[in-house]
Amino acid sequence: MTNENKIITKTIKSGIGVKRKKYAKKEVAEDMLGDTFSYINGKTYIITLDNNTKMRISSLNTDVARVYFVNNNNVQVQVPNGMVMHDDDNNHNIRHFRGEYHISWIHSYTLLWNNNVVVRLYNQKQQAVDRGVGFEEYEVE
Repeated sequence: MTNENKIITKTIKSGIGVKRKKYAKKEVAEDMLGDTFSYINGKTYIITLDNNTKMRISSLNTDVARVYFVNNNNVQVQVPNGMVMHDDDNNHNIRHFRGEYHISWIHSYTLLWNNNVVVRLYNQKQQAVDRGVGFEEYEVE
């Protein structure tokens, strides 16, 4: 399956319901920022891979998440053949453990399926700056 024919479905579950967006064009799919995954909000990020397989990202704790795969009945299945999780910061592939990849917020990752990018997970490496009272003046160089 090539990226040109693939439809990417983004599913967001919230207290209100389920939202789905589909992107069919290659240039849209490759350039799409697909929201954010948080290690602390308890939500699961889901990407449909094919008619019977979905990739799910959910946190194990505030530092580690798991990337795993389920079928249409939400039963976990083995890592699909041709799937590779690449640690972009250290430039190596990581091994799955019991059918799932464990990732950390410290690194950035690319999940590839038969050399096609499924998802990129970027560590933003930033800090929010909250200034105290009396210190409203600041500079950024």
